[in-house]
Amino acid sequence: MALQLIPLPPALWTSLPGRSSVRTVADVIGSTQPWRPISLTPDLTLNTLLSLLPPAAILVGIASIAREDRMRLLSVILVGGGVSVVIGLVQITSRDLYFFRITNPGYPVGVFANRNHQAALVACMLPMLGVFAGLRQGARAGAKLQAAFAAVAAIALLPFVLANGSRAGLGLAIAGLAAGLILYAGHQGAWSSLTRSRAWRLSAGAAALAGVVLVGAAALYSRNDAITRISSATTAEDQRFQFIPQMTHMTADFFPVGSGFGSFDSVFRSYEPSEALLRTYFNHAHNDALELAIEAGAFGFIVLTVLLGWWATRAAHYWRDMSRDSSARRFGRLGSVVIGILFVASLVDYPLRTPLLGCIFFVAACWMHLEPTGRTQKTD
Repeated sequence: MALQLIPLPPALWTSLPGRSSVRTVADVIGSTQPWRPISLTPDLTLNTLLSLLPPAAILVGIASIAREDRMRLLSVILVGGGVSVVIGLVQITSRDLYFFRITNPGYPVGVFANRNHQAALVACMLPMLGVFAGLRQGARAGAKLQAAFAAVAAIALLPFVLANGSRAGLGLAIAGLAAGLILYAGHQGAWSSLTRSRAWRLSAGAAALAGVVLVGAAALYSRNDAITRISSATTAEDQRFQFIPQMTHMTADFFPVGSGFGSFDSVFRSYEPSEALLRTYFNHAHNDALELAIEAGAFGFIVLTVLLGWWATRAAHYWRDMSRDSSARRFGRLGSVVIGILFVASLVDYPLRTPLLGCIFFVAACWMHLEPTGRTQKTD
């Protein structure tokens, strides 16, 4: 991002792809070409760069604390997520307490402006509750109480998912609930005696059970907007898919340097078809992989490929042998699930562009680097 802000001489920036319309402006008014950076919207690129400060602060803070303290962040995230859920309940009951002018009124968006982002947070909380439920082992009253609290919290979140009305959130919640069941079963040693094929069948069963639970809740719950939107909406009606040809064209026009981080809205306006013009505006691509390619070009492809490769490698490290159990492995698996949920959510929206979910992403990444202790055990 910083490189995209460095001013370049006219002979250099005018030769970059996708700059012909900018170059024409000075030619028409008879002015000399000024020095310009790679970014077509340097102010927005600077804003994007500054938006990385909260996740960077989280990363620096986590690096300076002990491994046990990194695990304790789970409770902090769950409490913060719970606060957002409570705010969402107030929003749907009082139609008030929205923090942003442009939002989804009437829906429980919590501390966010977008209901899809709140749904992604809830989906991440479900596997976290599975790990939280098994933090205390044994038959002690405290362990049973903590597991019961986590179960009640997970059940309480299900109507919230349906009231949110997010189609992507419903699917992610099913995945998150299934992952939570699997992670909790791992805490209880249920995986230690299973073969790999039986483990996969059990995982599929957990996913099916999670789906049945949510669909059953939808049948009993009067406000099942997510189910209704799935059955009624078509691809052509959803701008996220309708504008894919234009966004693909944008990627090709600005490749390999990109148009600059934060420039999507400004650049897309010159590609938006006239028949699709509305009083609203298309602020993001609602597909972060595609938006990254538009704004960062080849560099974006490289970063995304490296990130996906790292995640797949670390996830395989923790999930390959489910019979081995330790605190590091539990949190490593949880981190892989949380990042996986946010990756999938990013294919239909932009959750990682919010400070809160960006910080959770970095915490989950740090959990994936809690190295196993090297001994097989069921409790720590």
